[in-house]
Amino acid sequence: MAGFATLLMATKVTRFRDAEMASMERMLSKKAIKNISDSWEAITQHKMNSVWLSCGPSKAGFDEVDDADVEDLLDSHNGLTNEDLIELERLQQEEMTIATVEDADESPTQLLTVRNLRKLISSFEMAMDMALEMDPNVE
Repeated sequence: MAGFATLLMATKVTRFRDAEMASMERMLSKKAIKNISDSWEAITQHKMNSVWLSCGPSKAGFDEVDDADVEDLLDSHNGLTNEDLIELERLQQEEMTIATVEDADESPTQLLTVRNLRKLISSFEMAMDMALEMDPNVE
């Protein structure tokens, strides 16, 4: 009976401890979120601007961008022209022709037949026998 009471008490303590831990985690999470919120509110617009000015365009590589790059980017979002579509179709036909020629050049693959499988197993058994002859201690 004393063992049962001890087990019951241990279970209750464990449940209480788990509930307390969950409560502490929720409280700490709320405090962490509040702390982050307060920190962001403490940053003034002037501080934010000065940070971006010190590490912004030059660090991000914007100095290397010129007008032609911007025009290329804008053109890339336009639809394809008729010439582009004709060129794409021509390239696809060339690729299909090359793939067909490559398929024709390949020799037919040999299938694993029962006869070939027997040869393979026999060769494997011979190799095992040779290994045992060379080193009888191999298991």
